[in-house]
Amino acid sequence: MKMGLPIPNSKLGMWLFLGTEIMFFTAFIGSYIVLRMGSPGFPTDPDVTHIRIWAGGLNTFVLILSSYFVVVAHEAMVVDNYTKARRFLIFTFVLACLFLGIKSIEYYGKFSHDILPGRVPENAMQSVEKVEKQFGDIVRAEVAAAVPDAATYDDQLNALRSGDQSGEAANVLALAEEYNHFASHVRANLALDQKRDEKSALIILQDGKEVVTKDFRLTVARKKVTLESGKTIVLDAPDIKKTKKVEEDDEEDIAPAGEENANDAVEKPDASAEKEPALYDFTTQDGKTYRGTVEDVASTFTLTFPDGKTQEMPIADVAEERAIDRPELISADATEAESKAQLKVVEDHIHKLTKDDRFAGMLGHLHLSPPILFGNLFASCYFIMTGFHAIHVIVGMILFGIVLLQPSMEGWGDWIENSGLYWHFVDLVWIFLFPLLYIV
Repeated sequence: MKMGLPIPNSKLGMWLFLGTEIMFFTAFIGSYIVLRMGSPGFPTDPDVTHIRIWAGGLNTFVLILSSYFVVVAHEAMVVDNYTKARRFLIFTFVLACLFLGIKSIEYYGKFSHDILPGRVPENAMQSVEKVEKQFGDIVRAEVAAAVPDAATYDDQLNALRSGDQSGEAANVLALAEEYNHFASHVRANLALDQKRDEKSALIILQDGKEVVTKDFRLTVARKKVTLESGKTIVLDAPDIKKTKKVEEDDEEDIAPAGEENANDAVEKPDASAEKEPALYDFTTQDGKTYRGTVEDVASTFTLTFPDGKTQEMPIADVAEERAIDRPELISADATEAESKAQLKVVEDHIHKLTKDDRFAGMLGHLHLSPPILFGNLFASCYFIMTGFHAIHVIVGMILFGIVLLQPSMEGWGDWIENSGLYWHFVDLVWIFLFPLLYIV
C-alpha cells in the first residue's frame, strides 16, 4: 500500500509554496483596504493619480489570455505534441513581456509626474516648496555652468552681474533674478507659517524697491546720549534698564523699556530749561551706567530677512509697509478654495516663465505638482503591490524561459504543469489588484 497523496512531490511542493504566497499577498491587500477605508479623502481620481484604467484592463486581458495559452501548452505536452507546446509557451512568454511593457509605461507616467513615495505634496504650501526647490536646482546648475570658476553661488551671481550683460549670460542672470524674487516670497511665507506671531511684511522703499522680511521691528525712542566728556553714544530703548535725573535724586525711576510707551522713557525738559539740558543717569541691562544729556534719534526699522540676516533702515527710507498678502504665498490657514486660487496664480507664473523664449530651454521640466491628499500613502501602496506582482511575473518568465531553452521538451511535462499553476496564481493576484487600485 502506498501512503500519501496521489500527486507528484513537485506538484505538492508547488501547492505549499502557493499557500505561502497567498498569505503574502493577502497581507498586502488587507493592509491596503484598511489604509484606504481609514483615510478620508484618499485619491480616487485617475487624472490626479495618473492611473490609466485602460492599461490595467488591457493587462488583465493579457494575463488571462496567457493563462489560457499555458493550459493549451500543457495539454499539448500530455499528447506529446512538443511543437505545439513550445509554440504556445512562446506566446505566453511574449504576453508576459507585453504585460511588463504596459506596466513600464504606467510607471513612466508616475515617475515623470513625480508621484513617488515621500515626494508627493499633500497641501498647497508643499506644492510651492517643491517647485521652489526644483526651480532653485535648475538656476544653480545654470549659474554654475555660466560661471564655473567662482566658488559659491553668491560669487557666481555677483560675477554674472558685473560681467557681460548680453547673450546667454544675460538670460541666466535674468532667470536667477526671477528665482530670487520667487524664493524670497516663498521662504518669507514659510517663516510666517512656522511662527505666526512674527510680523512678516513687504517693505516698499522710496526708490520703489521691494524687500520681503521674515520679521520687522519698528525701533522707537532711541536715545543719543552726550556724555560729560563730549563723547556721544546711542542707546536702544530695550537696552535701558532705568533712567534717573541727576538733579532730582528722589524722583521716581522711569519704568524699564517695554513696560510703557518707549517715547515716555525719558522725561522731556521744560521749555525754560532748554538752554541748560538736564543731566540723566542711564543704567543699561548689562549694569553699565552713563551720565549725560539726551536727545531722541529718528526711528528706524530693524528688518530680519528669511535667511536670518538683519539690517537697520531709517524710517524715512520706507515708503510703505504692509502685511504679506501676495497670491504667490500660500497661508497655512487658507481655505481649500483660497489655496486652489493661490496655486493657480503660482502655476500661471511658472507657465509664463517656461514659455518665455529666454528661459524655455532651461525650464523645460519645471512644473507645479498639484497637492494630493494621502498621495504618498497611495504611491507607497501602488508601487509595493504592483512592484511585487511584477517580480512574480518575471519569475514566471524565467520558469518558462528555462524550458524554452531546452533543445527537446520531452520529459518537461511536470515542469510546465507546475509553472502553469504558478502562472495562474500570478494571474489571480492581478485580478484582485486591478479593481482595488484602478477602479474602486
